[in-house]
Amino acid sequence: MLFAASAIALAAGYSLLPSAEETVFHAVAVSENGDGVVVDFSLKSTAGSGRLLVNVRHTLFQQDTEYSLQNALSTAKKTLGVPLTARDYTIDLKTRQKLVGGESATAVFAVAIIANYLNKPMRSDSVLTASLDAQGNLLPVGGVDEKIIAAVKAGKKFFYIARSQELKYEQELSQEIQITRLDSLDDAVLKMLA
Repeated sequence: MLFAASAIALAAGYSLLPSAEETVFHAVAVSENGDGVVVDFSLKSTAGSGRLLVNVRHTLFQQDTEYSLQNALSTAKKTLGVPLTARDYTIDLKTRQKLVGGESATAVFAVAIIANYLNKPMRSDSVLTASLDAQGNLLPVGGVDEKIIAAVKAGKKFFYIARSQELKYEQELSQEIQITRLDSLDDAVLKMLA
């Protein structure tokens, strides 16, 4: 399965050489007080040995976020069909948050790694929230209604979720933002890259 992202990059004339560029992206989360928030991240790659590093300045990351990041890197490698061992990837939280936890950004972290590798920007008008299994299938997460409200307030136009995601207020929220259900990381890459 090489992977839709690689084929698209080749067709568009992009090299599959690792990028040293910064990839800026947005994730959605639920704050400690239960409100949805849009969180800004950047991902930079530099010459290295395949490590995924997180800048923890001003933020406490929970253990499940560590698993989420490891899963994102592993699934990005499988999707691209390359080992990603020549670069180190550093994720930096640009929005001040006291605590970051959960697996709902796993898919967007994986898309960011793929985007960075392909030297393609991510869409700034779109948000993705989903976990991933080892095969790259998108999985449902919690707090999605609150996250959609945050995305609407932030001016986002597209909100991507796992096909099996349950929403309490889908009919009402879909009048404010286009909600699209996706099956896989390949689908998310096609939607999220500019």
